[in-house]
Amino acid sequence: NSLTSATIGWSVDGVTQSPYSWSGSLANNSTDQKTIGSYGFALGQHTIKAWTTSPNAKLDSNAVNDTSTIVITCCNTSSGTYSIDASGNGDFQTFNDALNSISSCGVSGPVIFEVEAGTYNEKVVIPEVLGANSTNTISFVGQGVTKPILTYNGSSTGDWTTLLLNGADYIHFDNIEISNYGATYANAVLITGTADYNVFNNCNIHVTSGTGSYMCPVNI
Repeated sequence: NSLTSATIGWSVDGVTQSPYSWSGSLANNSTDQKTIGSYGFALGQHTIKAWTTSPNAKLDSNAVNDTSTIVITCCNTSSGTYSIDASGNGDFQTFNDALNSISSCGVSGPVIFEVEAGTYNEKVVIPEVLGANSTNTISFVGQGVTKPILTYNGSSTGDWTTLLLNGADYIHFDNIEISNYGATYANAVLITGTADYNVFNNCNIHVTSGTGSYMCPVNI
């Protein structure tokens, strides 16, 4: 039978909101979209649940497929200049801390991370960032004469890269040393997943020399 009426209930973080009374004409296996309410979300993660009852003013004989749930994250997009300082005196202490700040909501303008001199022992994986483009670039810029060092010791073919650009576009590295001194497997920079328009300027890229698998930049 065509659906001509139903009650749509919904909740946010377990708190039930005012239900919406829907009416119209929906044939079997067809869809419709309705705005059933509004909500002012605070920053953070939220669970939204919606469900239907009383189809055509009757008891639903199959309630298994009546509910849908989604988890969303509300955050601010990023733009501007921030600092990374291994000593803890900047906006972020590590490269990964900085990346976490733009991973959920992306960027709405150019973002510059000014990296203070020091050694950052971490593996950095950068996926595609929402909003990044030729204007809204994401830059990691070493400060001062002494280049900051991003380093990681590779250990296997599955874990051998210091910096992995996995689908990331418009990422800039300037005046930074990127190294990998793994005893057997060492790769400093791996660019993959159709990562495009990335720039390395005035950077030193180092790996271990000797037997085994060693590469500096790899683009696949």
